[in-house]
Amino acid sequence: MNHFDITENISTTDQILRTFAGTLLLLAALTATVPDVHPSVFPIIAAYLVLTAIMKWDPIGYVIEVVLRIFGHTDAPARALTSNQSYVRR
Repeated sequence: MNHFDITENISTTDQILRTFAGTLLLLAALTATVPDVHPSVFPIIAAYLVLTAIMKWDPIGYVIEVVLRIFGHTDAPARALTSNQSYVRR
């Protein structure tokens, strides 16, 4: 099993929400509605959200997926145990 397979990890709903949130953050940066935040913070976050929505791939989510694959916490269906197997890992 290759733990580092690259797959699309953003659904259509997540893609829409990321685009909407990125647009709102960009508008907040342009109108300066939050005066205590550095002017470059919102555009950077907005760019990340919009670009990951366009690519349908999130690098942070990919790292989390790889870590979960390595430690065996995947969404794979549970296998039925045979009589000579136990629930305890050895």
